[in-house]
Amino acid sequence: MGADRQIELYQAQYDFVACPARFSAFIGGIGSGKTYAGAVKAFYAAAQSKTLGLVVSPTYPMLRDATVRVFLDVAGDAIAEFRKTEMVATMVNGSEILFRSADDPNKLRGPSVHWGWL
Repeated sequence: MGADRQIELYQAQYDFVACPARFSAFIGGIGSGKTYAGAVKAFYAAAQSKTLGLVVSPTYPMLRDATVRVFLDVAGDAIAEFRKTEMVATMVNGSEILFRSADDPNKLRGPSVHWGWL
């Protein structure tokens, strides 16, 4: 499904992606690779088994212009379908990823997800 393809990471990104802790954070400045590392970690979470994941960005423009683009690039051909109007990606293994903004935090209520990337 593409989960076995080679993805290059800097050491700090690798440490974050490989961290087995239930909760982990990658904290860095502008250009440190936070979005890319988050997309890789989210991709691996969704690729392991059929799951429902939630990806949240602070604002809709950030979600649309950066987060979704990077995730779709990382996932590549592992994405079976991306429904832009719903902001939902379905992977070939059946996993679904909901992309949402935190513009209105109340709209984040409801879904029971297996993993999240904020």
